[in-house]
Amino acid sequence: MINVIGLGVGNLDYFSEAGKKLLKTSEIIIGGKRQLEDIEILLNSNIEKYYLSKLDDMKMYIDKNINKEVSIIVSGDTGYYSLLSFIKKNFSENLIRVIPGISSFQYLFGKLCDTWEDYSLCSLHGRDLDIIEILKNSKKGVILLTDKKNNPYIIGKKLLENKIENIEIIVGENLSYDDEKISRFFLSDIEKYNREFSINVMVIKKCI
Repeated sequence: MINVIGLGVGNLDYFSEAGKKLLKTSEIIIGGKRQLEDIEILLNSNIEKYYLSKLDDMKMYIDKNINKEVSIIVSGDTGYYSLLSFIKKNFSENLIRVIPGISSFQYLFGKLCDTWEDYSLCSLHGRDLDIIEILKNSKKGVILLTDKKNNPYIIGKKLLENKIENIEIIVGENLSYDDEKISRFFLSDIEKYNREFSINVMVIKKCI
């Protein structure tokens, strides 16, 4: 089997028991360096590790070991911009088993004691989107995965330039870790947040 296991938001307290059980029977573990370091304590000493780099190289590696129990660790939710899409394109679904993890969206809104079904969900990792148009068409606002190019300050400035008003900004950084930080402020105060942001989730909330 090829197990695709969602690591969750980061802290192992939020890693699923189902995922932990599969790790115990896995012969090979695949993932990014940081991800495998995060779960090192859960791994058997004899498990073979493959650090993810080029996807085509990973495919060839799995092909060579297709008769072994392979587990692939992915960040957060397996169903949102995940490596699962690539695995499904290249291997039979009969060989794939998926264990989803808690997404950063779920974790942040849990911290906020709020629901997120009326928000539009977007990712700006390596892609450009018309956030203004998406925000206009959303009921409550937009939840974003951001990157260095599109960080909360730059996005906030763009909203102001387009005369967007009555907006609260929420930014969750390093969620679930010891240095977790959640900031809440009105869009009009964006200049106070012209700084470097750690790995984060941004919420653009309409103040209705």
